[in-house]
Amino acid sequence: MSKFWDKESEPMIVEKNGTGAEYRIRRVEKDDKKYREIREWFMDKKTGNMLPTKKGVVIPEEVADDVVSLLDSVKDDELK
Repeated sequence: MSKFWDKESEPMIVEKNGTGAEYRIRRVEKDDKKYREIREWFMDKKTGNMLPTKKGVVIPEEVADDVVSLLDSVKDDELK
């Protein structure tokens, strides 16, 4: 568990294009506020450990379903 979040769920993992990097999606909590976090992780070549990058987003739980719905609608939109 990281030192920043008070609570964390086990992450769901999506591999990123066979590069060894991955996206981790999880629920997190800080000061009794709940969020969903999506963050890119990479493998440290020296230690072999997976480490988080600064590339990520944390979405408040109360709007997370709306964001997911919008993401689904964006994939169906045509580019102009």
